[in-house]
Amino acid sequence: MHRRIIATAASICLVFIIGMTSLGVSAEVKGFAGNVFSDIKGIVGLRGSSQGNAIINKTVTDSKVSITVQDVLCDEYGVYVSFIVKSDKAFINTNDTQLLLYDDYGKTSFHKGDLDTGGVAGLDGKFIDKYTFIGVETYLFRHLKTEVLENFTLDINIGAVSLNTVADDSVIRGKWKFSVPVKLNSEGVKIITPAIKQNNISKKKVTLSKLNTFIEIEVPTSLTNEKFTVVTDKGVTIDPISCENKENNGKTTKIWRLKGIPDGSDGLILNIGDTNPESIIINIK
Repeated sequence: MHRRIIATAASICLVFIIGMTSLGVSAEVKGFAGNVFSDIKGIVGLRGSSQGNAIINKTVTDSKVSITVQDVLCDEYGVYVSFIVKSDKAFINTNDTQLLLYDDYGKTSFHKGDLDTGGVAGLDGKFIDKYTFIGVETYLFRHLKTEVLENFTLDINIGAVSLNTVADDSVIRGKWKFSVPVKLNSEGVKIITPAIKQNNISKKKVTLSKLNTFIEIEVPTSLTNEKFTVVTDKGVTIDPISCENKENNGKTTKIWRLKGIPDGSDGLILNIGDTNPESIIINIK
């Protein structure tokens, strides 16, 4: 696996698992007694409420590293899983907001292949102390050839954890496996398709999901490699995660995946170019 390339209104997916914690209460794991989604909402760009979910609180320990699946959110674009990772050995670079995982994949009961992590190698979140990291992993439904089922099982496999958050060393190998029953709730996903064309740039679609933003625009091939930034009307820069280009007849359709748009945002400003950027304003109310 590689380090992160850089580094949606949404629906909540209820997950019911019998665990150590009762429903509707934050999972209590030694060293952290809060709700991961609530605690790192601003870091990962979570839209809407993170409350009202069934708490899983299932822990697997191997090689003196315990990994807990605390909670799950889900919409028709992906499954978002919160984790608590504790190590007997201290982590390195604990000011970082990423934790590298390896041999990390998610599979569903209705699709044979692995789900797409979209250019991300690990968790997005923060350190509670030098032994504890809380974060979120996204498993995208990008290449499914069928509709997402209302109820399904998500199998998660993690094969290694890096104690060093900025380098592929100090890796601890083990077997951390989880099987999570999931219930899809697609209510609230927001798709915006206004006809905006400006100087040969066409805005085709903006999708807001629980933890991701997808922006699809068409530009002349000459602009394929131009710098692209997204800022909300409140001045918040939305971090990009990955980009996909599809070229056809001298034009390029660019599909960006970015972090979620903060609550309270009414519009987005797309800036294309570096020296004299072309700006496109999109209303997302």
